[in-house]
Amino acid sequence: MNVTKLASNFSILSMLNRLRNPVLPGFHNHFKRYNSNGNVSICANNVEGFAWIKMNKSPVNTMDASLLVDLEEAFGKLENDAACRGVILTSSLTDVFSAGLDISVLNSNHIADFDNMWEALQNLWLRVYCSPLAIIAAINGNAPAGGCMIAIACDHRIMAHGNYHIGISAPRLGLMLPPWVQRAMENTIGHRHAEEALGKATLYSVDEAFKLGLIDSIVEPEKLEEAAQEEMNKMLKIPDHARILSKQLMRLKDIQYLRDNQKNDLEYTRNHVMLKETQQQIKKFLNNLKKQKK
Repeated sequence: MNVTKLASNFSILSMLNRLRNPVLPGFHNHFKRYNSNGNVSICANNVEGFAWIKMNKSPVNTMDASLLVDLEEAFGKLENDAACRGVILTSSLTDVFSAGLDISVLNSNHIADFDNMWEALQNLWLRVYCSPLAIIAAINGNAPAGGCMIAIACDHRIMAHGNYHIGISAPRLGLMLPPWVQRAMENTIGHRHAEEALGKATLYSVDEAFKLGLIDSIVEPEKLEEAAQEEMNKMLKIPDHARILSKQLMRLKDIQYLRDNQKNDLEYTRNHVMLKETQQQIKKFLNNLKKQKK
């Protein structure tokens, strides 16, 4: 594959536009003002040059289309803010980063809702995975399924110590993982570990995830914010042009794959979700959840 041609197709040079007026040491641009909505809040740090994006969708930050769209828009706004060089993504809810995608739309009665959710997921993934911003996931609780998917799209993952789990559990519902998620897992933990993790739909404890390389560090919950800020400051010591281009070129093939195949990916995934066997497994999973809540 011709990387130079891919770079041209992807317009990677357009990312350098934000570098024409860099934030120099000792000089700080001021963030624009941001209004929070019910799903997402943006908290800017004018001194350090980064912002927090916090998911607020009670009770467990279920990633329906509305949350996914709001997240993508929040990242987009900060990418266009000259004062912002990095983002820390976390949750404002106790003991949960995100419980993952909205499984209530995974049936034939909600095809339009499924399409909207999947398209929003694709767009958020591309926004985070190829963002010129330095992005850290500060994982303050459970992060199964879609929560893990978005975390591995970030550049660095810090997880709070506790009785929490992280991993991609979609195969438990009979769902196959799209190639772009599989590749991201492989890039994070290696081919053999990714194959096993996805094949068994494993949810890892915090310690297991660290040993595997799924997360980069573990801290006590009360130290999570401080640790994320310290790591961000380290990342922002690297000149933007070097950091951005290194990240873009490392991820370019996977980004281009999804960009070229978004429509086919949606259709293939929808057809798989609507299979009789998949629907039976989803129904069984939902029934078990209802029993657990009683």
